[in-house]
Amino acid sequence: MLRNSSFVIGRTVLATDGPIGTVTDLLFDDASWAIRWAVIDTGSWLTGRRVLLPPQRLSSAPADADQKFTVPLTCAQVKASPSEDTDMPVSRQHEIQLYGYYQWDPYWLGGAAFGGALPLIPPVVEDLHAVEGDSHLRSTIRLKDYIVRATDGEIGHIADVLVDPERWSIPLLEISTRNWLPGRKVLLAPALVETIDWFERAVSFRRTRAEIQASPEYDPSVTIDCDKLRLLYDHYGLPTDGI
Repeated sequence: MLRNSSFVIGRTVLATDGPIGTVTDLLFDDASWAIRWAVIDTGSWLTGRRVLLPPQRLSSAPADADQKFTVPLTCAQVKASPSEDTDMPVSRQHEIQLYGYYQWDPYWLGGAAFGGALPLIPPVVEDLHAVEGDSHLRSTIRLKDYIVRATDGEIGHIADVLVDPERWSIPLLEISTRNWLPGRKVLLAPALVETIDWFERAVSFRRTRAEIQASPEYDPSVTIDCDKLRLLYDHYGLPTDGI
């Protein structure tokens, strides 16, 4: 079942011995659209410091009644974690430091080891300077309101992202086409994205305005499950393997 970003953003995060902050953003890989990090604002507890945690480590009650996530860490572990300004871009060096510190297998090695409380030890990294540059992480918050461009012109803007909280990916983008179709929203798959211009704040899709206008209208009150996701992907001629 897919959720809009507010299902995650705004939730309180609890360590094993107390609250550590609130999820304020999700960072995704702009090539795979996999969500790599949850940005946690620690508020006054750590003087406004923000920390990064892999979303796979966040868990919640089945009914989600209390709107809180829990993470298998202590407050002391979070407080002593490597610190870096989480404004974009986030460097691979910082990711290596975080995974080394928490002793978790990094996602680029297929790591998804889950467990209980983890030891508080310093990271062991061979050579941080050997890994250069931006790891292509992008902010879901900043993506909102980006201009949407079809192959033949602008047609709207990004209104939200739909998140798969089991796989921690972004299978669909919510598009508001009010520029052309007042009040109408549609869903487009990231696989249809041609380019993202982070300077002009625009996303270009491999579809014409007419094709986007012909997309099924999105009703936010209707749950998007696997069957509906397959139908949408079929509509756009995209493979449904793995859904």
